[in-house]
Amino acid sequence: MTLPAALVADGFGATLVGHDIYLNKDGTFGGTLSLPAANVNLDGFLVSVQGLTLSTMGVGVMTATATLPGALTGGKIVTVTGTGLMIGTVGSVGGSLTLSGQSLTVAGFGVATTDIILDGAGLSIDHLTLTTPSVFHLAPIAVDGVHIGVDGSISGSVTIPLTLTFGIEGFTFSASTVSLDQTGVRVGLLSLTLPKALGGKTLSGHNIYLTYDGKFGSAPDGSSGQIRAQARGDGSVGPALSLPTCPRPRWTTPASRSRASAPPSTA
Repeated sequence: MTLPAALVADGFGATLVGHDIYLNKDGTFGGTLSLPAANVNLDGFLVSVQGLTLSTMGVGVMTATATLPGALTGGKIVTVTGTGLMIGTVGSVGGSLTLSGQSLTVAGFGVATTDIILDGAGLSIDHLTLTTPSVFHLAPIAVDGVHIGVDGSISGSVTIPLTLTFGIEGFTFSASTVSLDQTGVRVGLLSLTLPKALGGKTLSGHNIYLTYDGKFGSAPDGSSGQIRAQARGDGSVGPALSLPTCPRPRWTTPASRSRASAPPSTA
């Protein structure tokens, strides 16, 4: 059905589509009405809607994108996108909201994120970068796979790009590319140099994982950890010793559900 021009608001399509429309003798009715597209400006909020439907089940939107006014975002382009949105007649809400990647700097500390997603499983951020003031002499800190589940579970990993070196009683220890997640600590590269009285040789390790309950080896995700020992005084190393995989601690925070398998919210 094509609506008269007098009934069409600015930005709305003029075509209204009905599917399976029926009217019973007792006055009840059913079916689905859909508006293919709409683009409106609401007090500076630019809203674009695709696939708006109204039925006895509620209001559904295939996709909706809102661009926030520049006065609220400091001139940056910030969008909120809804996908598969459904507001049921019984009060249920489903679908997902995505806030476009953001960056913020306060007192020399900076935060930059990829898209922030909120759905029935919780809140997810694929990647987040933290930068510190130059006085700290730190490279950006990376946080990956962040998920806060509706059940309170938290998952993700933090990578700290620094090198720690210290000595104790002639032993010298060095570690770099340190990552922390919900099960333990991963060290990308490490070395342990023995005192000269013990030969002064160096043990080196790659991708070593230490769980919070004291076990060490390869990471539970299947990444291979290895240890090598210096073979001769010329600095050459011997064959690599592969480490067994660390078991996950029993008390670890439960892994968050994937968004693909999570049921829609009924809140």
